Amino acid sequence: MLHQTKWQIRSQMLSFRLHLKPREVERASQIICRKLTAIVDDYKNIAIYYPIQNEVNVLQLATLEECKNCNFYLPSIEGDEMVFKKYNPAEPLQKSKFNIMQSRGSVFNGNFDAIIVPALAFDQQNNRIGYGKGFYDRYFAALNYNAVKIGICMKQFILPHPLPHLFSPQDVKMDMVISD
Repeated sequence: MLHQTKWQIRSQMLSFRLHLKPREVERASQIICRKLTAIVDDYKNIAIYYPIQNEVNVLQLATLEECKNCNFYLPSIEGDEMVFKKYNPAEPLQKSKFNIMQSRGSVFNGNFDAIIVPALAFDQQNNRIGYGKGFYDRYFAALNYNAVKIGICMKQFILPHPLPHLFSPQDVKMDMVISD
């Protein structure tokens, strides 16, 4: 792993994740969401994501009693930019150009208390390996306020070593990483 490129790690982690059994993903999702409720229950505006390709499912946060006072938002890609729109579990979603479900609501222009971020992997220093399109990194670079950046993944996708040589200045570290 120490001598692999970011693209090699992406490919390896995605392949591994795609072979997980649904019950493994559901178990990890429940554990991670329980941990998240202890962190976000005082927050009002929280960005989450729609899970794809066996990602941890954090959508259940929006239905938990502990999070009843929180507003949740899903990412939406508009051109080359990522924006967030209000998520309501009772309302239908629509597919994006990347075949990811997104909200039909209006763009949120307020400040997030927390942004929950998926990844293919994290290193030991909270550096994120995403899908390689840079949407989250560009979004974070444009923020003019501090939101808590919470990385989410299953424990087997936290790499055993720090890999600082793989990351550039535009790659944004997470404030914390939550796993099962």
